[in-house]
This record gives sequence, structure tokens and C-alpha cells, in this order.
Amino acid sequence: MSRPCGTYTLREREAYLEGSYENNVWRFYHEQTRDTVLAYALILKGVQDGKVAGDIYPLDYAAHVEQVKRLTCPIEKVEAVFEDGERLTLPYHNYKALISVLAQEHGRAKSIRYEPESSRELSVILERERFKRSYHAVPGDMKEYMDGLKRSTFRGKLKEAQAAAASNRKPSSHKKEPER
Repeated sequence: MSRPCGTYTLREREAYLEGSYENNVWRFYHEQTRDTVLAYALILKGVQDGKVAGDIYPLDYAAHVEQVKRLTCPIEKVEAVFEDGERLTLPYHNYKALISVLAQEHGRAKSIRYEPESSRELSVILERERFKRSYHAVPGDMKEYMDGLKRSTFRGKLKEAQAAAASNRKPSSHKKEPER
């Protein structure tokens, strides 16, 4: 998601998990601000010639947030991996307090993975969303798309207005009027 004052890259899986950081961020800008948000689903496929390659799908942010709200899955547990390599599964309702206590023995948590009450339900939601995107996808021209975005910005509209004003100006006449 790209906003006027920042960009986030959020994992789709976590965006569908109720209460996760990703779910909260995804919903926040729709529910709490009037920011214009450009939202995309990215499918990364690798690196080619030193550039990240993959597919990009534009999303209707407002509609997608409403979809996420309807389909969000509750979190049941959290898997935490600590600095010493210890991997523990903790109940979601008090994992933050437990991680603080466990950090004294195992070091800080290096990673946290939320696990839903129903892995199958989350899997079906994600498969359906990906199928819908790929089914409705239409190949496009990235340069043309980016140029369209640039034209739609305030700066782009100003440039167009300046160019139009410049082309409408009549060239000044260099003829001198006869002296009297």
C-alpha cells in the first residue's frame, strides 16, 4: 500500500488474521484517515538481471478492506523463535507477556508467526483471493500505468495546465509600428 506519506509492504496472509499488525495497518488508513491509498497485490517470482521480477495486481483499496473485514480469521496461537534458536508455541491472548518473560532465558524473539484457529479456513480464503486476481487479470504496460499515475497527481495536473497555457499563448508580434 502506498500513501502520500509512506509505503507499507504487508504479507497477505497476516492481513487476514484479526488483530495482527498487518490487519491493523491495512484497515487503519481506510477507517481512520482520508489518505488516498494505492493498493496492490504483489507476487514475487525471483530476481532477473538484478531486478525483482513478479506480477502486480492493482486493488480497489476500500473494497478490499471491506472484504478483509468480512473474511478475517481469529488468531489462536503464536509461534515465536528466540535468539538462542528456541521455538515455542504460545497462546495468542497473552503471548506478549510470555515473550517478555521468556526473553530473559532465550534472548529476544527473532520472529513471530500467528496461527489461526482454522488453518484450512485461512488457506481457502487466500486461495480464493489469488484465483480471483489471476482470473480477472489483464496484461498491461507498466510504463503506461506509471505515466497515468504521474498525470493524475497534483504535480502532473499542474504540468499539463502549464503546457496547455504555453501552447495557447499567441506569439508576440515583433513588427514595429511606424513612427509618426
